[in-house]
Amino acid sequence: MKETKLAVRTLLMVTVFIIALVSSVSAEESRLNYSIGLKGWSNQWETGYFFNDESYAGKNVQVTTGSKFTLIPVLAVKYGNVFISGSYYMKSDFSFNKFSYRATYSTVGTITETLASSADRTEWDANIGYYIHPSVALSLGYKNITQDYTSTLSSPGITYGQATSKSTTEIKGPAIGITGNVPISGGFGLYGNLAYGWLKSKYTGVSREDSSTYTLSDTGFNYRAESIPLMINLGYRYQSIYTDAPNGLKGPDITEGIVLGANMIF
Repeated sequence: MKETKLAVRTLLMVTVFIIALVSSVSAEESRLNYSIGLKGWSNQWETGYFFNDESYAGKNVQVTTGSKFTLIPVLAVKYGNVFISGSYYMKSDFSFNKFSYRATYSTVGTITETLASSADRTEWDANIGYYIHPSVALSLGYKNITQDYTSTLSSPGITYGQATSKSTTEIKGPAIGITGNVPISGGFGLYGNLAYGWLKSKYTGVSREDSSTYTLSDTGFNYRAESIPLMINLGYRYQSIYTDAPNGLKGPDITEGIVLGANMIF
């Protein structure tokens, strides 16, 4: 199902870029432009835990959260065909669904444990790019994601020395992107952003780094007002991070949901 959804989003993105490449833009633009904006993302987070026990037989367990409304300030400066941009996903706290698994200890034998977890999440990115067409731009950037987890273990009849633990996962690295905008009529248009990154994941107290593949698609509709320098966007944003674990499994970390944004363009 996730593969089908991703294929549909990718097809829509490609369609937007093809239309943008063949469309003509007659409006004259000044050499220097900048925009200040704010996005509101109603995002749901899904991530995974890896286990090698009798319950899951070396599989990863996916946990999900409810939707959380997160604000993302954005800034971009454009001179001629060159631009720099950045955004900041403001700190948001999430609670994951609980799950149980089997674990074996030398002291108490095999027991059923339940894991309850929550996490704070922040992100930022910075990019530099070039417009190869008035409606299409390519970019090179850097992505940084920080996830601070709090986990609590419980088991019937068992007293833990330290039931609650904290850990941090930092995922960061370079990414490339493509952006397209297609005017329709009456100030309305289509927009699409697509990114792909080669990131590294680091964990608290662990010396190793895991390779992570990052993808982003953000596609929807926009409206540019005539009387004021305002553009409004409404779309669907999907972000995935697939991490290669030492046991050969791939751990998906997916954040997705409806996004609404507004930009003042000068």
